[in-house]
Amino acid sequence: SLTIKLSRVGEHSTIGQIQKLIAEAQGTKPNSQRIADKASAVLTFAAGITALLTILVWMLVIGEPFVFA
Repeated sequence: SLTIKLSRVGEHSTIGQIQKLIAEAQGTKPNSQRIADKASAVLTFAAGITALLTILVWMLVIGEPFVFA
């Protein structure tokens, strides 16, 4: 017969500790990632506004049709 003695089970085992570390790593973002997320949001908004203003100026000030713009 085979007798196995477990010293740790569940979250105290090596696999349990690895799972805990992975969950913690996925739940947190480094500061550089937060800054990049904010910058991308601002730049996306700015690019959209710039594109809209460009089309409006092209059509209303210059007088070209939308198809040409």
